Amino acid sequence: RERRPYPLSGLLYCGECEHKLRAQSDRRVRRYRCRAYEMGHDCSQTSIEADLAEAQVVAALMSLQVPENWRERMTAAIAELVGDQQLDERHQENDPQHVMIAEHLQKFLADKRQNRSHTHYPIFILNRLAAAVNRTAVNAIRVAACTHSTASPEPFSITPRMISRKYRAGTI
Repeated sequence: RERRPYPLSGLLYCGECEHKLRAQSDRRVRRYRCRAYEMGHDCSQTSIEADLAEAQVVAALMSLQVPENWRERMTAAIAELVGDQQLDERHQENDPQHVMIAEHLQKFLADKRQNRSHTHYPIFILNRLAAAVNRTAVNAIRVAACTHSTASPEPFSITPRMISRKYRAGTI
């Protein structure tokens, strides 16, 4: 029996009741189903086709406008918050994972600026980029909490609920 891929499994929430969506497949169609509906709660949004949900997430990620100098801005903000110009070695730019993510992000943004097709970006690359941006924002917030400062995750925070709300509002 062939397993069908569900790249957003465990990440999506219902746009109406905000319960988690569960990946499910019948013989013909891949779907994400609302857990509230399955448990007998009131929810008119029973399910969404997986292809449609995945296309909406890709569209939402492509609509994000990340500043070109986001890495430098975050590094400077974190360094200022901790009062140290030298960050830990694992956060240096020569970290292989950071280099790979930065290269993909730079290529993605360059293509976006030139209005090239994004069909060659697999969903897992976009997921990695979103996760990297979110990790950077979360780390800034943690550093701010340790130094009793404030930091806002905006405009760097991307959550499944945000995507769900944007869809419900009709902005994506």
